[in-house]
Amino acid sequence: MRAFFAGAVFGLLMYLANSSVGVWPIALVAAGPLVIPAALGWFDRGPRVAAGLVVLGSVWFWLAQHPFIHEITALGWVPLGVYLSLFPGVFVWVFAWASRRWPAVPSALLAPTVWVGVEVLRGEVLFGGYAWYVLAQPMIEWEGTAPLASVVGMYGVSFVLAALSGAAADLLVAGGPRRKQWEKEARRAWSRRAGGSALTAGVLLVSCAVVVGVSREPVARGTLVAAVVQTDVPQGVKMSWSPSRMVEEFRRLAELTRAGAGAGAGLIVWPETMKPGIAMDAASVRASREAGVVFTLQDGTQIPDHVFADEIEALQGELGVPMLIGEEAFEGLGFKPRPGGGLETVYRARFNSAFLIMDGRAWEARYDKMRPTPFGESIPGARSWPWLERVLAGTAAAKGMKLDLGSGRVATVFEVPWVGGEDGGGKVRAVTPICFEVTSAALCRSMVYGEGRARADLLVNLTNDGWFMGFDPGREAHLQLARWRCAELGTPMIRAANTGYSAIIDARGRVLGPEPPASEVDAGLLIGPRMTGRDGVLLGRVPLGDPGHATAYARLGNVVGWGSFWVAIVLATAGVGRWLGSWRPRS
Repeated sequence: MRAFFAGAVFGLLMYLANSSVGVWPIALVAAGPLVIPAALGWFDRGPRVAAGLVVLGSVWFWLAQHPFIHEITALGWVPLGVYLSLFPGVFVWVFAWASRRWPAVPSALLAPTVWVGVEVLRGEVLFGGYAWYVLAQPMIEWEGTAPLASVVGMYGVSFVLAALSGAAADLLVAGGPRRKQWEKEARRAWSRRAGGSALTAGVLLVSCAVVVGVSREPVARGTLVAAVVQTDVPQGVKMSWSPSRMVEEFRRLAELTRAGAGAGAGLIVWPETMKPGIAMDAASVRASREAGVVFTLQDGTQIPDHVFADEIEALQGELGVPMLIGEEAFEGLGFKPRPGGGLETVYRARFNSAFLIMDGRAWEARYDKMRPTPFGESIPGARSWPWLERVLAGTAAAKGMKLDLGSGRVATVFEVPWVGGEDGGGKVRAVTPICFEVTSAALCRSMVYGEGRARADLLVNLTNDGWFMGFDPGREAHLQLARWRCAELGTPMIRAANTGYSAIIDARGRVLGPEPPASEVDAGLLIGPRMTGRDGVLLGRVPLGDPGHATAYARLGNVVGWGSFWVAIVLATAGVGRWLGSWRPRS
C-alpha cells in the first residue's frame, strides 16, 4: 500500500499547488512522493504493481480538478480522471524499472527525463494533447519563471523540479544501501550516484540562477490600448439561445463595444463565437440572406439572420476602431426545407473562427481554429470511423456540441493599424489562438515564430470559459497556461473570455491591472481581470516589444521536452521488451 499512499500524497501536493488552493511553492516538492520511493525501491511487489496502486491513489486529484466535466458530458468525468491518473503510474513503472536496471545513473538525471517524457506524451502526443496540470504549471506565479520559460519552456521547468526530487532521493542513501538486496554493494557506488545527482542538480540550479540573473525587462516600443468585451452567457444558455436572448445579448455587446471605443481603445476584442446568428463569413451571410433565414422573437417579430452580421459591420464603421471577434464560418453553407416546416442547415465544412472587422466590413482573411477541442468539437481519430464517431457523440461528447468541426490549415496573421508606436504609426501583427489552443505550446509557437523569423507581435486569445460552469479554479488554470505561452514566446496577450477570466498579459506572463479610461465611461460597465459572474469591459494598455525579437524557446522549440520524450520511449520499450522476454505461459 506504500504506492497507493504515495499516489494520494502526490495528488494532495498537486491539489495544494495548483489553482484550487494556489500555494505554488509546493510544486517544488510535488514530484517527491513518486520519485523518492521509486528511486529507493521502497514500493512493494515491483514496479508494475506499484504503478497500478499509484493510479488508484492519485485518481482523486484528477477528478477534483475536473468537476465540471460531469455536467457537460454523459460519459466523461470518471474516464477522464482515470485516463489522466495513468500517467503518474507510467512514470513510476518506467522510472523504478530503469533505476534498478541502471543503478549508476543519477536520479537527478533519470527521474526528470522520464517525468517530462511522460508529460509530453500526455500533453502533446495522445489525443491531440492535454497539457493541463503538468508539474511546472503553478510556477508561472513566480516572477523568476518567465526568464526560464523563455529558454526551456514549461516542460523544461518541470525537468528542473523533478530533478530536485531525484537529487533528494539519492542524497537520502548517500551513506548506505537502499534495501537488503543492495547490502553487498559498496558504499562508494552509492556515493558516486549521490555525487552525480548533487552535481546535476547543482548545474541546473546554477544555470537557472544565471538565466534569471542576466534577464532584463523587455523594452516596450509603445502600448496598444485594448478594450476586452467580456460576456457572461452561461453555457446552458449559449448552447440553445432563444432568438429573444440573442437580440438581448447583441444589444449588450454593442453597448459594451461603444464604451470601449469611447475610452480610446485602439482594438476591441470579443470572446469566442459570441456573435449571435449563424455565421460571419461573407459567403455564408450571403447564403443566409438569399435563403431568407429569420429568427422569430417571442412577440412574433421576425429578425433576419444576416442582420447581426450587417449590424456588426455598421457598428465598427461608425466607431472606427478595429475589432477581432469570434464566430463560426462555413464552406458550402446552404439551407433546405424540413418536412415539418422551417429550414435545415447543410454544409461541407464548419469552422470555429476569428474575424477582423475593419473599415466597416469583415475582412476575407480569417483564422479557423486549427486544433479543435477533443471530445468537445471533435473526437480524435474517430473521423475515419463514422460509426464510432456517432456512438461517442451520444456518450462522451459535450452536450449540445456537434463533433464535425473542421481544422484550419493556416495560422492567419491579422495586421491591425496602430498609433501608439515610437514613430506614431504602423501595424500590429496579431495571431488568434482560440480557446483550448492556448494550452498547446507547439501550436502557439508556430503562430508567433516561423521560417526563421518572428511573425506576430501580439497573441489574442478568444475563449468561451462557460464550460467551467461555477468552477473558477478551472478558469484560473486556463489563464495560467495562457500566461505560460506569453512567457515562453516573449509575446503579450489580450484574452477575451465569456464568463471570465479576461485579462491583458505582458510578455513575461504577468496579468496587468486595468487602466483608467481616457474619457468618461459608465463605471458600471468596467471590470478588472479575473472577474466572473458579470459582463463588462476590461480596459488596458498592452506593451508591445521589438517586432524582430524572438526568445530562445521561440527559435529552438521544446528541446528539453522532446528530448526527454524520446529517451523515455527508449527506456519504456526496453522495459516492456525485458518483461515480455521474461514472461512464460503456465503449463
